[in-house]
Amino acid sequence: HDYEDYHDDGSSKRLPNEQSRLPFHMDLGIIVQEPNSVVPPSIDNPLTYDCLENFDPTQYYISLYVITRMCTVRLTPLLYQLSQRLLGGDAPTTTQPTNTSISPQQQRHSPLIMVCLEKIANLYRVIMLVRDYGGLSSLAQRNLVVVCKSKSTAKRFHSEAQTFISKNFLLEEKERGESLLVPPHFVVRVVSIEEAREILVNDIVNPSQQHQHSEVVIGFDLHERAQTLGHCDDANHAKVMLGTAGAVVLGYESDGIPEKLQQVVSQYVQIQSRTSVNVVAAFSIALHEIIMNDPC
Repeated sequence: HDYEDYHDDGSSKRLPNEQSRLPFHMDLGIIVQEPNSVVPPSIDNPLTYDCLENFDPTQYYISLYVITRMCTVRLTPLLYQLSQRLLGGDAPTTTQPTNTSISPQQQRHSPLIMVCLEKIANLYRVIMLVRDYGGLSSLAQRNLVVVCKSKSTAKRFHSEAQTFISKNFLLEEKERGESLLVPPHFVVRVVSIEEAREILVNDIVNPSQQHQHSEVVIGFDLHERAQTLGHCDDANHAKVMLGTAGAVVLGYESDGIPEKLQQVVSQYVQIQSRTSVNVVAAFSIALHEIIMNDPC
């Protein structure tokens, strides 16, 4: 539960029918540092796959309280699941078992996640989200690749990413007395569009190493051929696609997936939405589905 007075005067307005319903609590374990700390608020408990398993909208209500923009981003998968529950009816549904730990088998199946970014602020939020689901080493485990429109922008984003990690997360681990021995591969990969295409072609579509087979590259974007996450016939198919893909590509907010990357995308998954959503919100939903999806 995050908290902030969501009215200017500090009052809270009761929701319709709230008096006849019970609050539905979910504890994310918000860790708020000292007022002057440079360490951003983090969480101990990422949203589980079955976070709404026992939620019945006829009996419960959910109030969300926000203290930072990251709170909204972290709760986006919950909001999306809630919208799908309401679209699909009021009866509780059975979901997959909760599994927030990442087994070696899941690490082997974890797809490369390629996200196209134009804003430094979104770079910070993407790093925070990945860290929520596994700590510093998770950046390497998740195969995160940030794509910029030029090599010069990629160089700047790479520098900003490493500075952000050093000033925030490494300092936090030092304050906790944890080891600062960060493996050499712990680097946020930031590349240009041309370099991103090379990665997809050489590592995913036509891998050069022996004993590797070609895998599917999925575009996470609105598309006429896309399978849709949500309360629909192809929802489960979309989840399986994300969990078994070789790579998942999220496009730019301004103009979507670049043409050079679309050329190697063979399938699409989309969020049920009237229009495109913020890339970080889409990334939050996609990351949550990938991590909580059992590849077996």
